[in-house]
Amino acid sequence: WAFAYTFSKALGTASTDTTAVSPFFAPRDRNYGPLSFDRNHVFNLRYTIKVPMLGKKLDQPLLGKFTDGWELVGITRGQSGGPFTPTYALTTGADIMGTPSEGARMVLLDPNAPLAERFGAPVVGDIGNLGAGILRQPGWVNWDVSVFRNIRFKERRVLELRFESYNTFNNPQFSTISPQARFASVGSTVQTDPLFLQPTATRSPRRVQIAMRFSF
Repeated sequence: WAFAYTFSKALGTASTDTTAVSPFFAPRDRNYGPLSFDRNHVFNLRYTIKVPMLGKKLDQPLLGKFTDGWELVGITRGQSGGPFTPTYALTTGADIMGTPSEGARMVLLDPNAPLAERFGAPVVGDIGNLGAGILRQPGWVNWDVSVFRNIRFKERRVLELRFESYNTFNNPQFSTISPQARFASVGSTVQTDPLFLQPTATRSPRRVQIAMRFSF
């Protein structure tokens, strides 16, 4: 078996060479924060487990026909979610900043309130006080497991039976959440979009396949 773990932190003002940043503020005041590819925790585990040869050890050939030759092989991977900055929309469509080159962010009302109730809409001329990349997309853990058995015949003939599964435990793995809040008007503190910060997409569900290979 083998295990690898990485703890990392990627901070900066632009995730790519073409990412736009505000030219009107000092970088650490407006643009600085976790970059889009920042993943704090990443781990990988791979393993191979051979089932003991019970039939051979107990001198029971009949038992060995069913129990001997099995192996369990798996890969487990996981990582924390990427950062994002929540956005907003106004039902009235009011213009907050009066310029297309500089957008306002939401206002943090109460950092101790439930997550979806922490924010409010800015008033006209207010740039908001949210930093960059303050929230995280969902993380995930995935198990891929295979069970196989080699049945050996004479003259190097081998029959391999395989049972393979991906996302073995069929755990929901949310790939994205809705980042946009909605308010009725400028300065509103009541968020009206029921999907705000709710999962909107998932990765693949469990998949299973059975295979048989004969080598000679």
